[in-house]
Amino acid sequence: MLKIGEFSRISQVPVKTLRYYEELGLINPTHVDAFTGYRHYSVEQLPRLNRILALKDLGFSLEEIGRVVNEGVSLENLRGMLRLRQAEQSAQVLEAQDRLARVEARLALIEREGQENGYRVAGPGRDVYHQSTTGGNQNDPNCVTEILFPVERV
Repeated sequence: MLKIGEFSRISQVPVKTLRYYEELGLINPTHVDAFTGYRHYSVEQLPRLNRILALKDLGFSLEEIGRVVNEGVSLENLRGMLRLRQAEQSAQVLEAQDRLARVEARLALIEREGQENGYRVAGPGRDVYHQSTTGGNQNDPNCVTEILFPVERV
């Protein structure tokens, strides 16, 4: 048996995390000393902890991980969970790529601003905006055709 600190060192998981996982019922000490309260783990628990860490790394919630490790999810259910996770991650990547394209378009506009025709748009008591127009294909997500941004208040 290993004290929690030794198990922590071997598994490279902080003691605080092991205690939290115990609270959630993910991994329990093999023995808790009644007098000192020291938690003891066994080397045989490392594969379970590694499975918990692997599922966490894949983005599963601790609740989902608990179902997998405690309820013995079938291989088919695990495969389904992984396919769903794969679809979620793919959607997030596409969303991030779209956002990156918009950021790049704004940066390109800022870089071209000094070279393009621009003028100020304002009315009494309103913010002054700088309007810059650029050419390009409006269907191209990397092309920003017009942008207004505050410059000063009149």
